[in-house]
Amino acid sequence: NVSDQFLPFSEDGKLWVVEMRDYPLGLDGKGKPGGVVKVLEDADGDGRYEKVTVFLESIPFPSSVMPWKKGALIAAAPDLFYAEDTDGDGRANVQKVLFTGFNTGNQQHRFNGFEWGLDGWLYLANGESGGRVNSLANGEVLSMSGRDLRVRPDTGEMETVSAQTQFGRRRD
Repeated sequence: NVSDQFLPFSEDGKLWVVEMRDYPLGLDGKGKPGGVVKVLEDADGDGRYEKVTVFLESIPFPSSVMPWKKGALIAAAPDLFYAEDTDGDGRANVQKVLFTGFNTGNQQHRFNGFEWGLDGWLYLANGESGGRVNSLANGEVLSMSGRDLRVRPDTGEMETVSAQTQFGRRRD
């Protein structure tokens, strides 16, 4: 049973989801990206999502999404990037890589599990993948070997966190 606090709802009540349609070998069996980010909406207020908008597609094996600012943060190793719809059609037309260098490795074990900490940092599970992560905002590089990570997507700051989790860093 998953608590609502771990689901990626935006302020307007929409639910953001990723689909790893390209798992395990890509859409063409040779690695062609086919991941999708969708936004689900309960347009009539009956508690059921009947409207689905494809926000972004052709993403290589996306593993997490979180609404942020006017768009969303998306995990798609080797990158953590921001995508936004600036023209109002519901589809992302702006993408910006914020951090890169997460290992691609096994698609089931890539970095994932965005969760805001009480300290204002965004926590990420390493997913057993490692990597040398580079902040494109400030040029800092950190080794993820045996560690998880916390970041500030707006400034590019990042720090490793003790231990390494496979699927999210949860607290209750």
